[in-house]
Amino acid sequence: MTKLWLVDCVNCGKQVEINGPEDICYWCGKNASKKEDIMQENKERTVETGAIPPKPKKRGKVWEYFDQNREAMVADYHSMKLMDFFKKWAITSNTWLRLKKKWGVENKGKKRPKKPKKTTTKAVKKTTSEDVALTEHERYLILLGYQQAVREFLRAK
Repeated sequence: MTKLWLVDCVNCGKQVEINGPEDICYWCGKNASKKEDIMQENKERTVETGAIPPKPKKRGKVWEYFDQNREAMVADYHSMKLMDFFKKWAITSNTWLRLKKKWGVENKGKKRPKKPKKTTTKAVKKTTSEDVALTEHERYLILLGYQQAVREFLRAK
């Protein structure tokens, strides 16, 4: 009689019975005791770190550090995706917005024309005789309404 062990498969995480260390998992079909890497663990895009100098530890000198590396930062901003740029230089979006404003760097997005501002003054439409021309049916309904109003007025006396 063979001895069976209950173990958790290192590949799929499900519990399986095995005879020995080289036994195959029933659920995933891989070796239950050895982790198999089909794909690399690091699926994220690698950030080109290049040769950037380390940030100073003192907060007061960080802005000087940014000013010293201005050309490299602007070049990376225009050549890289924004999230990769933030990771490479270890800055936040708020810091970059402040630096962009200070240095006068333009956005790299599409240039959209500015919309003209809406005026708050309302144009008053002048009514003409053509605008108030009523159809024959509308005039008839108005006449019936006047007749009904006169009848009710005379009954009230």
